[in-house]
Amino acid sequence: MIIGCILILKIMIPTTMIKIGLIGEHSNDTDSIAQLMRKKYNVGFHYKTLSVHKYGSQIYNESSAKTFNFEIKKYTPHCVIIVADADAIITETTRIRYKRTLCERLSKMLNSRCILLLNIYELEALIFADLDRFNTLYNTSIKGNRDVSFIEKPKDELKSKSKLPKKFKESDCSVLFNELIIDIVSKNCSYFKTFLHEFSELIDAT
Repeated sequence: MIIGCILILKIMIPTTMIKIGLIGEHSNDTDSIAQLMRKKYNVGFHYKTLSVHKYGSQIYNESSAKTFNFEIKKYTPHCVIIVADADAIITETTRIRYKRTLCERLSKMLNSRCILLLNIYELEALIFADLDRFNTLYNTSIKGNRDVSFIEKPKDELKSKSKLPKKFKESDCSVLFNELIIDIVSKNCSYFKTFLHEFSELIDAT
């Protein structure tokens, strides 16, 4: 009689993987950016949101930094992407500088190399950099060819221009970002283009 053996397989990340940690004000933001980054940096890369239970302004305090560092020690990422919304258009330099200062202070508390993706005005601005995808999926005709850094409250505009039964909501982003073409987003969004360049340099240095 053959006695079957039950093997318990442990899922492991190959040691050759380039591991990217993500920290954001909401897991929807980090999931969305991970989806977009996979369009260019996929094979050989692994993405993980650190501490999904930390959100909003609380991610910038020392207590959260300790939690992030605990996860960083376990995950050992090559770098951490800090995803944040400036909640300001490009001309509102005081508000942008304030949010950048918060992010830089957080990065100094983390035991990892960090890179900042500061969205102007907010995450949904990146959708305006590749509006064809949104217009097709939501049956809208939102005008493109705008500098996304000057669009105030892009999330609200997407909500107001889309109609039932296919009305845009924030939770759509992680799926929608998988439909965006990263090269088009980079071409039409200067701050994202700069971020990709810095990310590429950081990865090349690993």
